[in-house]
Amino acid sequence: MKRTLALVLCLVMLVGCLAACGEKTPQESGKETTPQQSQESKPGESKPGESGQATQPQTEDPNALPAPGTLPFAKGETITIGIKNNLNVLDYKTNGFTKWLEEQSGLNLEFVTFSSDADEARTQLRLMMAGDEKLPDILIELNFSAAERNQLGEDGYFIDLLPYFDTDCYFIKKNLEEGPGYDDAIRANWFNFGKDPATGAMYGMCKSSLLDDTRTDSVAYKTAINQKWLDAVGKKAPTTVEELYDVLVAFRDQDPNGNGQKDEIPMIGPALYRTDVVKWVLSAYEYIYDSSFFAVINGKLYDPYMTDEYRQGLIYLNKLYKEGLLSPLNFSVSTDAEMKTLWTPADGTAILGVAGGHPTLHMDSASPLVKEYVGLGALKAATSHGGYGVLMSENYAYTSYITSDCENPALAFRLLDLMMSTEGDFRMRYGVRGVTWDWCTDGELNKYGTEALYKVGQANGLPENDHWSEPSNDTWHVNIYMDPLAPIDGRRGTPATPDPDYSDPEVLASLTPAQWRTPMISNPTTKGTWAAPQPAERILSILYTPEENEAVTAVAGNVSSYMKEARAFFISGVLDPNSDADWNKYIAQMKAEGAETWLQYAQKAYTRMTQ
Repeated sequence: MKRTLALVLCLVMLVGCLAACGEKTPQESGKETTPQQSQESKPGESKPGESGQATQPQTEDPNALPAPGTLPFAKGETITIGIKNNLNVLDYKTNGFTKWLEEQSGLNLEFVTFSSDADEARTQLRLMMAGDEKLPDILIELNFSAAERNQLGEDGYFIDLLPYFDTDCYFIKKNLEEGPGYDDAIRANWFNFGKDPATGAMYGMCKSSLLDDTRTDSVAYKTAINQKWLDAVGKKAPTTVEELYDVLVAFRDQDPNGNGQKDEIPMIGPALYRTDVVKWVLSAYEYIYDSSFFAVINGKLYDPYMTDEYRQGLIYLNKLYKEGLLSPLNFSVSTDAEMKTLWTPADGTAILGVAGGHPTLHMDSASPLVKEYVGLGALKAATSHGGYGVLMSENYAYTSYITSDCENPALAFRLLDLMMSTEGDFRMRYGVRGVTWDWCTDGELNKYGTEALYKVGQANGLPENDHWSEPSNDTWHVNIYMDPLAPIDGRRGTPATPDPDYSDPEVLASLTPAQWRTPMISNPTTKGTWAAPQPAERILSILYTPEENEAVTAVAGNVSSYMKEARAFFISGVLDPNSDADWNKYIAQMKAEGAETWLQYAQKAYTRMTQ
């Protein structure tokens, strides 16, 4: 099968071959065969999910593998790893993470590096397939889409990993069963979202990132308000659309920045990273999350962009736009730099009242204007469909694979299992234990008052954690993680001095602008959003069969693009949301673009996944 497919791929990839003539072909790294004893691993220590906890005796059969979780589990066998070449990695073979894996597993690891560009890396791999070349045993973070991954599995290039969870898995199971962030639903999702709907096989290893209310990036639509302006106009932070309107009018009319000029922008927040003030407002009327597109009630999907509640939100936003309360710049600002200039202008005079933006990306951390802003949570419901705090989805990504050319897939699986242990997770992210991070001793607490399990950074007597963005030889600069400690501490288990009393004016006055952003902007936004109601059901993923995916792909892009264009037109007045004629034309065009077709396929796939 693979050889036949290779001939077809040769033809398909011919153009890609010509385009890639100047590309460096995958090259093996230098080889060392003698693993060194780890200086970081301390026998006898027992941290959650830490490797080296082998208690089961090995089988007497010299050719059989020891019980799962026993380390080492290999006897010098070689596993080849295909990985994108990260220029910040000095040498994969002598890398600290590589050495630890070799010491713990007993394997000899060799590397085949692909282009650092994800698309080029996948093209290089497909060319290897087309040429019927031997593939690496494991592919790390090649990140094929679900449809591509499943097709390559069905075509015989990737193996089904599900059987190995029964025979060769220890650390992943431990994290799934004991990780405080994992419940029955998440455990089911971890497997189900990776299964091929046509075959039931799981061709990729899942890396997961969970959510909790200590993670500022768990909020979809970050929004802040100028507290100094609120004080100037005698208003409180708005919690409803009616209060928001009154506040914006005051910002427009009462010169809250006090410069005698009508230069205030009452509200702006373009669609940038983790922010979109339009969708923040619309969420008071209808559950809006463009990434999943559809919403669901009692297992039945519907298009939230075609409801009367959504229309009411557009009418409200159109009113704000017409009255100069929502800036026209909201639809033209498209970069972080542009938003930063508006939010923290160099002349030191604030011009934004309500700002949708990420405090780290869209503010100048040195600007004293930062300290004028505080975070806003979700607005209360304006309809029976609204009032939700919109969170990012838990992330389930299936980006690493064992190829059918692997002669010992059980060893390869156990290597992935070891990498996804708690200590493997930390070493991938933070580097060499005892150098850039370490476990905490008993009794150390983090700033949330719970037991601290690990520590990183200079505040804890360790070197600055800069290996991730600078050249180093500590990690591979990729993560295939399970987030096993979330949500105990939001991956911030470092012991720290408890937060000061941010209600104390003296404490607030002592904060630098950079120190202000997290406690006064990000945290209130996060807490306020998490405190808002959540829908009983959320669509985290929809897995289509190849035939369904082909049909959906043919219409989804057009539907989504038209919806976003029409949304801007309704708000800005190019279309009138108050006009039945304009609204009916919009609904008709959504159907013409294929919205109903997409919904039918999505419903079929969602029902299959959840029943």
